[in-house]
Amino acid sequence: MRNQFSIVITDIHGSKHYNFHQITKKILIYSILGVLLLLISSAFFISYLNKSVDDLEVKKQKLETVYSKLKVDNKSINETIVQKTQKVELLTTRVKELESLKTIYSQLKTENENINESISKKVEELDSLNTKMNELEVLIGIKSPSENISLIERVDLAKVSTAQKNLLFQNIPNGYPIKNEGITGKYGWRQHPIVKKREFHTGIDLRAKRNTKIYAPADGVINFAGYHKKSGYGIMIILDHNYGFRTLYGHMNKAIVKKGDVVRKGELIGYTGNTGLSSGPHLHYELRYLQTAIQPLSFMNWNLKNYETIFKKEKHIKWQSLINLMTNQARQVSMLQVQQLSLLEQESKVK
Repeated sequence: MRNQFSIVITDIHGSKHYNFHQITKKILIYSILGVLLLLISSAFFISYLNKSVDDLEVKKQKLETVYSKLKVDNKSINETIVQKTQKVELLTTRVKELESLKTIYSQLKTENENINESISKKVEELDSLNTKMNELEVLIGIKSPSENISLIERVDLAKVSTAQKNLLFQNIPNGYPIKNEGITGKYGWRQHPIVKKREFHTGIDLRAKRNTKIYAPADGVINFAGYHKKSGYGIMIILDHNYGFRTLYGHMNKAIVKKGDVVRKGELIGYTGNTGLSSGPHLHYELRYLQTAIQPLSFMNWNLKNYETIFKKEKHIKWQSLINLMTNQARQVSMLQVQQLSLLEQESKVK
């Protein structure tokens, strides 16, 4: 009986006994345990699945939200792309228009250059004709233009002749006397860098290394060349030009001209230095008209391109009278040249 066990079931009708073998008991117990384990595992698995489903649902909602946002963003991007595409098309159209305008501009530029070249040739022909007419007027005794015409008209008359311009630039100081490396001291009132007193600076200080070459800004005669202690300018040159102009060069290292020398525009007259009352190597450049110091910068920047500006800036100079004088001189030179040509022709005929 050890290998058996009994199960007694009792009800109102009595009791019933069921006898089972011991192995059957074990099988039954294991089966019950297996079922219980299965039920517990299933419960845990179902709980895990429910949680996973909930997580998936949350993720789904998030993804749907992200998807909705991306959909909106995508729509916005598409609209932006359409707008950018339209702008690109518009820019492309404008670029094509600009290229067309560029071609037209190039054609107009070429035509303008051709016209300017033709005008320049005509102007040269007119200059030549004007010179010949002036020579003929002098030869046959026709008077020069009236002195009562306005300054602008007189300047315009001077502007007609290139020879008169060249004569003007040859005789009146213009351009920089040294290579332009900048200005260290302006014309006008200032505090002297050494004596520390307020004074009127009658010239302009040009930056220059020692022994920089100095050139004459116009034709003239050397009035002074040497060491001038009283002025504080050290080695100095005073150059007298035509029509009342004078230039002064101070703090030089060496002057290669002497008093009485006649110099031409562009001729080397000396070298910059640091002599006299000077704080460092530079050139003190001074321009005077009828012994009165004037602003030299206007004349230093004066050239053929801005020929007329000087007449407006330096109104205290009687340009009309000066130009009339130079015009008469130019006519006299032309008359002498014509006479010389006439003599040469007569001599050649005699031979």
